[in-house]
Amino acid sequence: MTKISQRTACQIIVVGSRSVLLSSVRAELQQAMYFFFLSLTLALFSSEIELFCDYDSEAKGQQNFPLLEGVRNEEIPMPCLLRRRLLENGHDLRSWEIEKYRPWLLTFEWIRSFSDLKHWCGIGLPRKSPLPATTRYWMFWNLGPTVSTLDFSKVPKEHLILVMWEPPTVQEVLYKPKIHSYFGKIFTWDDDLVDNKKYFKIHYPALKPLIPNLPSFDEKKFCTMICRRLTSHHPKELYSKRKKMIQFFETKPDGEFDLYGHWWKATKYKNYKGSIQDKLETLKHYKFCICYENMRDVKGYITEKIFDCFAAGVVPVYWGASNVTDFIPEKCFIDRRKFCDEEELYCFLKKIPKEDYQTYLDAAQKFLQSDSAKVFTSEAFIHVILPHLVYLK
Repeated sequence: MTKISQRTACQIIVVGSRSVLLSSVRAELQQAMYFFFLSLTLALFSSEIELFCDYDSEAKGQQNFPLLEGVRNEEIPMPCLLRRRLLENGHDLRSWEIEKYRPWLLTFEWIRSFSDLKHWCGIGLPRKSPLPATTRYWMFWNLGPTVSTLDFSKVPKEHLILVMWEPPTVQEVLYKPKIHSYFGKIFTWDDDLVDNKKYFKIHYPALKPLIPNLPSFDEKKFCTMICRRLTSHHPKELYSKRKKMIQFFETKPDGEFDLYGHWWKATKYKNYKGSIQDKLETLKHYKFCICYENMRDVKGYITEKIFDCFAAGVVPVYWGASNVTDFIPEKCFIDRRKFCDEEELYCFLKKIPKEDYQTYLDAAQKFLQSDSAKVFTSEAFIHVILPHLVYLK
């Protein structure tokens, strides 16, 4: 082995340190220039996209879309990443505010005052069109009970975009033909609707990396379910199947199954353990998770539920999209449809040896690192939707 003098070694360390320092400074300068460019765009943008999110219907301005300087793209919420991409192309993003546009969009059955009546008749409105001159599109991520009652026929459909995240078991109104007639473009997970003319395919941006410090097979509890207590009259709902599985485990010995989530307290199930703060940190302590979507036997409806299991090192017992294996390899999960009832499934799970269990986990991690999984990222979603919002630079 070649001997290096102490002086030479010190010189190498100094040079190496300078190289690391220069690299760090260069990265910081690039990031500073990037955010300077975005700030400049804020002052010069050509138009805006206004976004309504049903999970925060009272949001105003850009409080939900901070630029988050210093945070990497893969670590920021998708709406914030969308705003970055829009700014890069000369546009900005802000919240669509219902009270701001309600006077134009009122329907007769929602008139509650003389002022509402005047607005419904077109009297006293500050301008003819509800769409501001600086606004390119109104985009809606779901609708919610209030927004779905508004009359969007007063806005040219070429300026209206709908993103249908929820299935009809959750927001049935999203699937009414009258609602669809208002919108020029609709983005959906539903493969049967996609025609690439009005309806365009999206995937849930649910991909997550494997979390650290996972317990071993022997350290894990047997099975869990994490979900809210919901109901639906839709013929393809899976809420009743979740309930049936919960009731099945009520007959089994304590410690076999733990139930978490909101609105189950009143049921007084012995296995109910309350709500949780961190889903993945809870999931990782179990071998299996009952992973039923909100709806079954529809094409393309694959949500964060199965990806949360993959990220927590848990084997999901999956029931939902009829074509799930078109997107996720069948070796990554246990397909509930292959079992005639809860007892048959239970016996199968109890007999799985450690080696076979690990095979499921390995297959899931191989999938997460593959190109096939990338369609479930925020970047992939934005790659699909951005060309419909702006002329890309």
